[in-house]
Amino acid sequence: MAFLPACSFTTPAMTQQSTDKLLSRFDAQDETQVELTARLEDMLLSQQQLTEQLFVLKNEVGEIDQTLKRVSASQKAYSARTQSVEKLVPPAALKVKPTNLQKTLLGRVEWLWFDKVQHFLKAQVDTGILSSVIYAQEIMEFERDGDKWMRFNIQVEHNDDTVTQSIEAPVAKIVKSKNASKKDSEKRIRVSLLVRIADVAEEQEFTLIEKKSYNYPIVLGRNFLTDIALVDVAQKFIHKRDAKLEKKAKGKYDPLVVKSKGKSKTNSKSSVVQKKS
Repeated sequence: MAFLPACSFTTPAMTQQSTDKLLSRFDAQDETQVELTARLEDMLLSQQQLTEQLFVLKNEVGEIDQTLKRVSASQKAYSARTQSVEKLVPPAALKVKPTNLQKTLLGRVEWLWFDKVQHFLKAQVDTGILSSVIYAQEIMEFERDGDKWMRFNIQVEHNDDTVTQSIEAPVAKIVKSKNASKKDSEKRIRVSLLVRIADVAEEQEFTLIEKKSYNYPIVLGRNFLTDIALVDVAQKFIHKRDAKLEKKAKGKYDPLVVKSKGKSKTNSKSSVVQKKS
């Protein structure tokens, strides 16, 4: 009995099924490839954007670097100029305009050192007047080397005694002031004197007014206070008298007081002798 070898038979239905599977697989691969291509394009676009941003950042860093170099060069040049100025001008001669925080606080009355008098005088601080004032006696005008000078007396209080001090000062300015009680204007003479209050020392113009008695011999006006001081009218004598200047005043006026007392004793004795005779 003879046997036939085994063989497989492929039907048309099986062939179609295999073809469909292959086509489906090819379609899936195509979709995957399209998706990958899209992702790749997105990555390339992102890379391009990052490259552009990096380029912009490099330019900005370069500009900042150039700016820093210019600032550093300017600072070095300024430092060199400042050092050269400090070599030419002593630090004490450099005057810095004070700010609001650097202004000196003054009360309505303060001690004012007069270099010409070599003593402290009570000064009223008045923001209502423009020019500072000295109330003096025996005001006289004279000439010295062709220039106009003023001679006047001022009362100096020292250790409960009063000493009359004569002052000579050059005329700084002559102004006309209209008197309220008179229609015509009158001449006002200003002299320049070196004064000191607290830590502020400067040459200041004063208008001379002849008056025998006044509460305070000195009145400080806005021409002294501007850019220098702030005023607290609720306080008086905020700043104490400098000890070194006080010692200088004591050395000058103690002998004057003793001398004046000696004269007054002599005069009183002589008057008694005359009465007895």
